[in-house]
Amino acid sequence: MITDHDRELIESAAVYNAKAGVLGSRLRAFSEEASDSDEDQPYSRGGQPPEAVRKFLTDLQNSVLFGNVQAVLRLYENHPKLTDRYFKSTSGPGQRWPDVTVVGEILTEKVAMLLYRDLYYRHVFDKCQTSVKFEDRKESWDNYCGVFDYVMEQIENPGSFRFHLPALWIWDIMDEFIYQFSSYRLHVGNLMSGSKQTPNRELEIKSVKDNPDIFATHIVLRYLHRMIRVSRIHDYLQLVRDGSDPDALPEDPSADNYDALTSETARYFGYFAIMQLMRVHTMLGDYWLALKTVEVLETRSPKALFYKVLGCHISLFYQTGFSYMMMRRYQDAIRAFSSLLQYRNTTRSFGQHGTAQFSEKKTRADCLLVAPVHEVVSDAS
Repeated sequence: MITDHDRELIESAAVYNAKAGVLGSRLRAFSEEASDSDEDQPYSRGGQPPEAVRKFLTDLQNSVLFGNVQAVLRLYENHPKLTDRYFKSTSGPGQRWPDVTVVGEILTEKVAMLLYRDLYYRHVFDKCQTSVKFEDRKESWDNYCGVFDYVMEQIENPGSFRFHLPALWIWDIMDEFIYQFSSYRLHVGNLMSGSKQTPNRELEIKSVKDNPDIFATHIVLRYLHRMIRVSRIHDYLQLVRDGSDPDALPEDPSADNYDALTSETARYFGYFAIMQLMRVHTMLGDYWLALKTVEVLETRSPKALFYKVLGCHISLFYQTGFSYMMMRRYQDAIRAFSSLLQYRNTTRSFGQHGTAQFSEKKTRADCLLVAPVHEVVSDAS
């Protein structure tokens, strides 16, 4: 039975809790407002990174070391948001992320630093183009060599630690590698011909000549071929062509070997290396070899690996269609572009690749214009 004294205690407790709740909510609101005010301050070059950036770096290193691929993917997808918040300039080039010397006390593991440098230099070449120097190009090249050497060392000499990355990040690493290769060769060509004048042109030409290995074509090709060979991606693709279900080849952390047959990370590095090798051959004008490179792929399979990353899917069919067009195989080119455009119509996420959409439409139209009319008519029938 509840007495009058008990009722008084209950009412007093309710009033106290209500006041405490209001006070708590006010404190939280004040704390969040102060935090937002502090966190929205732009990063000062050379200073300590904001707390949110420090937490990002700490979580990235821990997630990589523990092999938590989903956590790594979430952090990777959050990176552009942090960039917009702390390293975006309202006028002129964007602000750079903290230098590696600043984050060295946070990222104590080699693999974490390699991944951070990948994000760092990709941001530099994307948002800070006007401030790019020769040293940036050289250090970015050195980091790509470090990433690929690290991955292939993991595959060839697997230990207790297994390196894992989400497919999207692996694709972006490989794709950006070839983009920077193309950008560097174009920059050097303009520099040597004199069509591009820079304040320190003679000094930069000397730096280029003193560092002939930076994005050298034969070294780029060597890395791609070696990644394909070491990862044993051809063995995996052969099993798929022989009728094996790709889902029946799951990741096996206990396996003695670490390659495309047992590791998704090794599998994607090898697979995307094939894609980028095709892209390089296309850039070099060897369209027959470009198509020959991807003959090993099972493009008609609904479980093909290129479906895992939209950019990979676009690149494969665009490079295929372009190579066919340059070989004057217009009907095959139209089929490749049409297949991609048909996929676009059923995929909402395709919208983020607006430029690619326009390019494929325009190139398909070009094929229709230059192809002999009787070929197009007979193909349509």
